[in-house]
Parts: sequence; C-alpha cells; structure tokens
Amino acid sequence: MLRLLCVLLLLMAKAGSAMSIETEIQDLRPILDPNLYVTLSGPIEDGDADRLRDVLSHYDSHDLREIFVFFDSPGGSLYEGLRIARVLGSRSEIVISQVGTDENPNAECASACVLAFIGADLRYLAANGRLGVHQFSHSGEGLDTGEGIDIAQRFAAEIVALLKRQRVSSTLFAEMSNTPPNAITWLSSDKLERWRVVTGPVYEDRMEYRNLNGKVALYMFHESLYGTNEMTLFCDDGLIAYAILDEPPVAAVGTFSFVVDGSDNRIDSYEILNRDNGRTRVFMRIPPQVKARLARATTIGARVYTPAGTTFWGFEQDIRDQKVAEIAASCPGIYRAPEQPATPARTAKTSQMTILPSTDFSGYDLTKRGHRGVSFEECQAICVSDRLCQAISYVPAKQWCWPKLGLGQRITTPDVVSAVR
Repeated sequence: MLRLLCVLLLLMAKAGSAMSIETEIQDLRPILDPNLYVTLSGPIEDGDADRLRDVLSHYDSHDLREIFVFFDSPGGSLYEGLRIARVLGSRSEIVISQVGTDENPNAECASACVLAFIGADLRYLAANGRLGVHQFSHSGEGLDTGEGIDIAQRFAAEIVALLKRQRVSSTLFAEMSNTPPNAITWLSSDKLERWRVVTGPVYEDRMEYRNLNGKVALYMFHESLYGTNEMTLFCDDGLIAYAILDEPPVAAVGTFSFVVDGSDNRIDSYEILNRDNGRTRVFMRIPPQVKARLARATTIGARVYTPAGTTFWGFEQDIRDQKVAEIAASCPGIYRAPEQPATPARTAKTSQMTILPSTDFSGYDLTKRGHRGVSFEECQAICVSDRLCQAISYVPAKQWCWPKLGLGQRITTPDVVSAVR
C-alpha cells in the first residue's frame, strides 16, 4: 500500500456523518441590511460544498450585506475543503469566517477546514479558538507512484493558488508540508496574523517603494470594512505624508493626526489638497520627534478628527518590515514650519526657477483651485516658499497660478507659461 507522506492528497478525516450546516438570518431593515449566520461543524466530507451552496442559494433574494461563517471542524476531505473555499469566494456579499464564538469559545479548525476558512474575504479567530495544519495523505490504493505524484502536484498548485488569491503568505504552505500527517501544528495567533490567515477587518494592506519625481517614496494601501485609504511618505527637508482618506458623508474637518503605535500625534502644519468624491487629500509635515518614533514603530496611520474631537476617519496599518524605518531614516532634514510668502520679498527668490514659455504640466496640482490675482513673479515666489512645490503653471490672461507637486505630462500651449525648480 503506497503512502505519500511528502505531498498533499485527498482525505484525512475519520469516517463519520456529513458536516452539520445551521443557518440564522438577522434582518433589521430598514435600519440595517440583513446578515446571514452559518455554522459549519463536524468533519468535511464529499458533497458538503454542494450542500453549502444549495443552503446559501435559499437566501439569494434577501439582499444580504454580509455572510458570517463559523467553523468547528477537525478537517476531512481536502477536495471538499477547497470546494467550500470556492463556494465562499464566489459570493457577492462580504463573507466573514470565524473560529470560536461566545457560545463555542474553544472551537477548532484543522487540516482541510483551514482551506475552507481561508475562502472568506475577512477572517477572525476568537481568543480560545485554534487553527491547525499538517500534511495531507491518502492510502494510495489503486495508484502507482506516478499517478500519486501527478495528483499531489495538482492539489498543491490549487492550494498555492488559493493562498495567493486570498492574500495569504505562502509560508503557511511550508508549515503544512513540514508537519507529518499524523500530527497537527496549532498555529499561534501571531503567525496567523503575520501570514494573513487571520485578517480581522482588514481586507488588504501593503507597503511598497515607488519613484516620486526621481525620489524614493513609500506607498501604503489599506482596505478594510471601514474604507480604502492610502498614504505616501517621502522626504523634502523633513518627512512628508500625503494621505488620501475615505471620508464619511457630511463630515466636517477639525484636526489632523499622524498615528504611530496607536497614539495620535496632532499635525499643525498641513495643507488640504481637496475634498471630493468622498475622499480627503492632505499633505502633512511630520515633526522630527514623531519621525524618530518610526524607527521602532509597529503601526502607522492617519486620522482626521471632527471639530468636536469626538469622532474621526482614517486608518492604522501594521508595519511588517523595515520600510517605514528606512524612509524615516533617509530624511535627516530639520523640520521648519512653512514660510508665509510676503509680497515685498516674493521676487527675491524667483531666480531659483527655470522659466518655460508656452508650456503647461498636467496634474500634480498642490491646491484644488490654484491662486488667482497674482503676478507671474508672485506665483514663482509662492512655489519657492513651499518645499512641496516643484513647479508652477501660470495663465497670464487670468493671473491664475497653479503650484505643482511634480511634473506631469508636458503640454505645448501659447496660453500658459511654466517654471520649474
């Protein structure tokens, strides 16, 4: 009897009854959209994915917002575990999986159950809940070695594709492969969160270096149940944060805060680029004492508080590597508050810019409406006085000045004159 211990094959559960599927709907319309609660317990066996799909289809007419799926299973059929993951992933609602509840705090999800659990958009683990992995095996009856390896490769590829699709680190696959099929590795909550097996309310977050007009910048993306937010850190005589934050309807701006390790740091030097389409776009100059804390920070983010200071919108993102510390360390400049341009002195600094007649640069506007009623020399002085400004486009006929964060597409036009630093 062939036994394939080094590969992932079909079955690992003891024979038993089919998985139990229990449902409950919570409908609080018109206050809240209805949610469906599904409890899956017991071993995963052939046909369970089809049964789950049929159960969920009974609620297709309920306009569900979220489907909560609670797991308590020792595992079972690898094939069905992958199929359950596909069933959950095919739903248009927000699908949330969880191991452990108030009623069943010690729930466990092991083996093939973990793959089914990963099929949800958002994934939670209660304090006493457990997730465990190991190699999958099959008795191998009726299979020669070549057939077994072929099946193993196909299932391994499918598991890796599931992990990638659901934004889970491939390290989980290595952990599975390193645990014998007759044992279970119960994963710590730290590993589960670091590998994005357990996500909490965060659908996706990432940090990556980007080129910003020839300078290195750190771009952050954070998507969760509470909105999609972005922030870019870059150097310009100190550390600058450019945040694009999801804004609630009819929101009023009070103060801005740069978040480090859960603590608010009020920012006094900022410029709101614009507020439209439910997004707040703002530049913030980060004080040196706050920048210094980024060397060992574990979270980073930005918030906008209402004038009353009681509510805010924004985000806070986990730091998993050294990128934030590196970008902060690369900004040795001493922080200074932005200079206020004084009319008599404006022309004194204009020699720092190169004039480009009949030229416009698209995009990268520092302000939503520009500056009206100023001369070309005053427009240059405004730019030179702002360390964020890299260029200007000026419309002489309207005395309209457009300071620029960077250089977009160069356009030839007789109606505009530009200048670059």
